[in-house]
Amino acid sequence: MLLAVMWVFPLLAALIALAFAGLLARRYLDRRRPHEALWALALLMYAAASFAVVLGVLGDWSAFEYRAYWLLGAALNVPFLAAGEVVLLFRRPWVLVVVLLALVFVTGYSFGVVRTAGIADPTALGPDLPSGKVVFGAGTAAHRLPQIIAIPAYLMLVGGPCGRPGGCGDDPSARTPSTACWASPSGPRSSPPWGRPSPPPATSRSSRSRSPWGSP
Repeated sequence: MLLAVMWVFPLLAALIALAFAGLLARRYLDRRRPHEALWALALLMYAAASFAVVLGVLGDWSAFEYRAYWLLGAALNVPFLAAGEVVLLFRRPWVLVVVLLALVFVTGYSFGVVRTAGIADPTALGPDLPSGKVVFGAGTAAHRLPQIIAIPAYLMLVGGPCGRPGGCGDDPSARTPSTACWASPSGPRSSPPWGRPSPPPATSRSSRSRSPWGSP
């Protein structure tokens, strides 16, 4: 009985992901912040992968459904989240260009690998969620795709705030989906990497010292 209703959980996950993707897309249209667009795309991928799981659990998996789940959920979802974090932490135009080029390459490579991958064991595409090792075959390019792309992106996502100079601060504008490095109220605080610069302290005329080089 429990296995018969397992499709409810990925369906709820897909609907929640769609709702948050819509919010991020609206924020991007209002503020034009690239990291919010990348996170919206990542959540759309997660929603699509979750819908694929719903279809696979309700009936036997098709090769198309499993390829969509593997590509969007297991391979590309985390890299897009990590890319949004990099763009947020390093707000330079050249960083955005490099990140977008890397995403184009990673997306194209992943799509090509998953689309052309053979199904090693068609009988594994049953009502349960099979592993990529069984479906594509151990050690194949499709099987190792998440290990090559998603795992390094996950490490970047978790450790990104601490890897940036002056990171691990408590500036709300620089917070990312990774909460591992949010500063605690009692911990040391650093100047926010993207906050507004503090105004210079006010000084009176009498407190200003004359330049040793004299007035021009």
